[in-house]
Amino acid sequence: MRLATIQRNGEEMAGLVVHDGILLIEDLNTKFNQEWSTDLFEIITSSQLDGMKQWYYSEGKEKVAELGDILIPFQEVEYAPLYRHPRKIWGIGLNYVEHAADLNEKAPNTEPASFLKPDTTIIGPNDTIKIPLQSERTTAEAELGIVIGKECKDVSEEDAPNVIAGFTTIIDMTAEDILQRNP
Repeated sequence: MRLATIQRNGEEMAGLVVHDGILLIEDLNTKFNQEWSTDLFEIITSSQLDGMKQWYYSEGKEKVAELGDILIPFQEVEYAPLYRHPRKIWGIGLNYVEHAADLNEKAPNTEPASFLKPDTTIIGPNDTIKIPLQSERTTAEAELGIVIGKECKDVSEEDAPNVIAGFTTIIDMTAEDILQRNP
């Protein structure tokens, strides 16, 4: 099951990604007498995601295949960020040797380097990336984002799948020249 947030009539709304397009959660609620949030962050943080997955895989997948009348075709979809205000954005840095060498650093051989980013760094597709004026070398890296969907601490490797809500793609921007001066 794949979810997305899209722009529709000036609002950001959660939707279910299906083969030919997007079905708004709002419309699924109406059609199937559900009460899921129409905000993706709330779906995750209020533990609705597990119930939604259970419904989808037990009966919903077949039912939504018949909803062509309310489907928004992909060519008409304007995506937004999954959500704008997560509690934390935690990054892992210098996690491979070549990138560490770009910054004249060594990749850690024990615990990875990590950093936090504010939620104001989140933008959506086609939004403008604002590069700091004092940077002359800002780079972009494609990253895998892991969305942690449950409050947790000291999670074992075996139990990690139970707290992961999903995955997303991220472009992480780094002002490398500033980082080199202030590692």
